[in-house]
Amino acid sequence: MGSINNEMLILLDTELTTLNIMNICPHLISLTYHSLYEFPDISVKDIPSDNTNPKRLDSSLKELKLSAPTIPYHYATYLKDYLVPHVNVLKININDIDVFDWIEGFRLDNAVEFLRSLSQVKPASICWEPYKHNDRDYQHGI
Repeated sequence: MGSINNEMLILLDTELTTLNIMNICPHLISLTYHSLYEFPDISVKDIPSDNTNPKRLDSSLKELKLSAPTIPYHYATYLKDYLVPHVNVLKININDIDVFDWIEGFRLDNAVEFLRSLSQVKPASICWEPYKHNDRDYQHGI
């Protein structure tokens, strides 16, 4: 869901990512993105080598608030390499998975590199909100 000129938009495409929105709105300055679906990592895998649309990499985006079930490796690489250097505000909420499971799937060295890149943005925040019936009954935030 989102809004343009205070009109609510609801998009039902499970493969819609922030990249699709930024391609449609290349001068977008602020984006609040919430999805119940995981980012299809294959759709962002070739971003660094995709030279067909340079605006995709040279974004005017200054504020990104992102909420999704997880941040997969290729999307995190895109955020780290192409958005973090340009944004002024970055807030990430990873839901339905806890920090330990995310790091296990993401690999520790990749997670550390991604989290370290967030220090370039002030303010930047990332938090994990595990699903209700998680064995670990607590929340983590950085």
